[in-house]
Amino acid sequence: MAQQMGRQGTGQHSVGQGGPAPEDRAPAAEDVQPASAAAAQLQPGAARADDALPNEAPAEPEGHRSRGASALRGLGFLILAALMTVLVLLQQRAAGAYMAEFSATSPAEAGHVVTGLMLADYVAAGFPPLLAFISDFALHFPRVVLGATPPLYYLAEGAWILLLTAATPAILLLPAVLTALLVVTAGWATSRALGILPGLAVGAVLMVLPVVREATIVVGLELPLALLTLWALLAYAAYLARPGRGIAALFGLLAAAAVLVHSAGLSLLLLPLIAALITGRLALARRFDFWLPFLVVLVVAGPWTIGTAPLVLNRLPTPLGAAALAAPGAVGAFAAAAIGVVLAGLAVIGGIAGWVRAPRHRHALAPAVLALGALLLAVGLGVLAAPVSPQAALPLCAPLVMLAAFGGMRLLQLLTRSWSTLSGLVVMLVLLLCALPSVLVPLHKPAVGMDGVAQTFLADPGAPRAILVVADVAGEGALIAAVAQRDRARQSFVVPGRMALAISGRGPAAGVPLETPDDVRPALEQLGVGYVALADWTDDADPLHTLLAGAIAAAPEAFRPLGSFPRADGRGTTRLYVRVPASGAE
Repeated sequence: MAQQMGRQGTGQHSVGQGGPAPEDRAPAAEDVQPASAAAAQLQPGAARADDALPNEAPAEPEGHRSRGASALRGLGFLILAALMTVLVLLQQRAAGAYMAEFSATSPAEAGHVVTGLMLADYVAAGFPPLLAFISDFALHFPRVVLGATPPLYYLAEGAWILLLTAATPAILLLPAVLTALLVVTAGWATSRALGILPGLAVGAVLMVLPVVREATIVVGLELPLALLTLWALLAYAAYLARPGRGIAALFGLLAAAAVLVHSAGLSLLLLPLIAALITGRLALARRFDFWLPFLVVLVVAGPWTIGTAPLVLNRLPTPLGAAALAAPGAVGAFAAAAIGVVLAGLAVIGGIAGWVRAPRHRHALAPAVLALGALLLAVGLGVLAAPVSPQAALPLCAPLVMLAAFGGMRLLQLLTRSWSTLSGLVVMLVLLLCALPSVLVPLHKPAVGMDGVAQTFLADPGAPRAILVVADVAGEGALIAAVAQRDRARQSFVVPGRMALAISGRGPAAGVPLETPDDVRPALEQLGVGYVALADWTDDADPLHTLLAGAIAAAPEAFRPLGSFPRADGRGTTRLYVRVPASGAE
């Protein structure tokens, strides 16, 4: 992909072979573009000498390009990504991520991991009937989210687990690689447009942002959405600079992939229409390749999106109109808080400068597209990622930091058109100074003890292979994921207390109702539960926890303790009990 985008962003224009319409052509001095990989899209071409950005790399004639040079650039990109992956892995280890359970800090994480495990087991089982397999798997480990969320990330995660293992370090290697690709892509693209110094600063800032660092130690959809969105925006900037079917199809594929990772990717479909309007390239609408991305998205992502539309619509906030106005502002506020006020201000300047200059200068197309893409993505995330969380702003970070670098260079260009190295150093210094507070934010993922519960439960053969877990949502998910990682034969069942037990109107109507501690043992017998994991860090007023704790205290002979498993942060302990049948009680 990187090489194709590089080829689309370089070379001489030809009106007869997919070049821009005559009214969209720039001066001849702009017709030569630098050759690069995916990152080359941030500078589709050089402007006139008096309009060029400081630190712009010299254009390389098409005739001088060679397969060897392209391979060398691609190899350099991969080496940087590999080095960045190593740094992320060290960061994961230092944060304690390899010792912590999935969902220890993010309740949704267990669903992403369990769904990936399910698809890996589905392939390993030889592709049995899909719906029956999903139903059986969800009965054992009730955190399967396929259907409510698109499948692409889970397919990649399942293949990753089959290739490696289901161990926590192996699963976390995937977000590490995605983070490295995101950071290197943003830095590489910026360096091609503004010079290596601003590019290094963009990569460094992204690497230390708390929201990006947190994404490296959890499994979620925001990180792959961020990477695919950035690639799609760079591809469309290349298309605007030099229209063609190849780069249009590439944008369509990346947009479809984003849609199949997160429903907010649908916002990318508005990009071609609005970008053509604000850049003054309305003549593109007469070309087939302008509409080609819509066709690609319809074919690739349409069946799944249309088929699961009722599930997505049911999750939308009510009233939708009010949420559509308010939620994007919340996402924008989270994004501004994530990168800081100064960088956010520079990003606004960079976006405005890109929009103002885009109709006249092709090298400003990418900032305009990045700004527009960030705006559209904020709207999509604000509506479809409800309730909005700080992590939902992650896909905006890379475009905004890149726009901040562009805005800083534009401000300096108002003062001087020389001293390009000095301008790059100043922008680099400003970006790094703005990132310093982020470095001081601690990153830690504490273990909650559920991994020890899972191991002890699976090692004990003395009772029915079903365990009831009473904890908060994150604790329940942590135990479900921990058991699913180890019990690949699906011999056991994890039963979340709030799913199975109904207390005074709490819980599902189909649950077994409990009124007093005396109701606990018959309810557990009815559910076929052999083990109980009781976490004491839940709300003291939680009636479910109170009833279970009261039943255990009232009949200690019926609940034999197997162990206590404290949280790493000292906030509480989970106690594991095996249920002793009435006939076996002393």
